[in-house]
Amino acid sequence: MLDQRQFRKVHAQYRAILKKGRHRHPRRAQGGAQSKAANLLARLEDYDLHVLAFTVFAEVPFTNNGAERDIRMEKTRQKISGCFRTLHGARVFARIRSYISTCRKQGRNILEALEKAIEGNPFLPSAPPANP
Repeated sequence: MLDQRQFRKVHAQYRAILKKGRHRHPRRAQGGAQSKAANLLARLEDYDLHVLAFTVFAEVPFTNNGAERDIRMEKTRQKISGCFRTLHGARVFARIRSYISTCRKQGRNILEALEKAIEGNPFLPSAPPANP
């Protein structure tokens, strides 16, 4: 993780890159629609500290690939068979997928975890430590 001096340097470089982008995609006057590139640039400027959080906090991942991976199965299932027939079915599917995802992230054997859950002894992840 970066110390304060290193972070200031990276943050300055990041802002310089955004400034170059702003020259190519200037903000439009009030009421004018902006391009997708200009909208993205505005968000990167407005949320710069959020974007760079991974450089300071080890628990913040560099990418959101984990979140994307979590929804990929649902999107694939949706493309193949369309929508759920009932809200209950959608909730059950989401609960099972969430449980599998949590087990995977915790390094658990998924088949064993599912077997134990069916037997009534599910794996319950521990909560992260509270900040003082």
